[in-house]
Amino acid sequence: MKIFGEILRELRTKRNISQPELADALGINNRVSISNYENGKAEPKYEDLLKIAEYFNVTVDYLLGRENAEKYYFDKTKTVPEEEKKIENFLKETEALIREKSNMSEEELKHIKTFMEFIVRKKD
Repeated sequence: MKIFGEILRELRTKRNISQPELADALGINNRVSISNYENGKAEPKYEDLLKIAEYFNVTVDYLLGRENAEKYYFDKTKTVPEEEKKIENFLKETEALIREKSNMSEEELKHIKTFMEFIVRKKD
């Protein structure tokens, strides 16, 4: 299981963000904090942990090494704002449709997921 510092460094470097840039973006006054987090010398306060999760669009559980982010992670840095809005609207509408029919079986939900994966992969 990865530790928080490793996960933070991986997320930050994947996006080519420096430690000072990340500290500024998160509103963390002490820029050394990011380095200390990544090197396991310090742990973030609860509020900072939430800011980090929101910034990278992952769950706190993922940051703590407790779950696989791939099922939740959507890299917002790879989209333009208009595209992001389209995706967010689509996700909201899809969720509303699924919740409307709350008695869907596991098999029906699996079919929906499989179809969506097919469409996404077809685009690539």
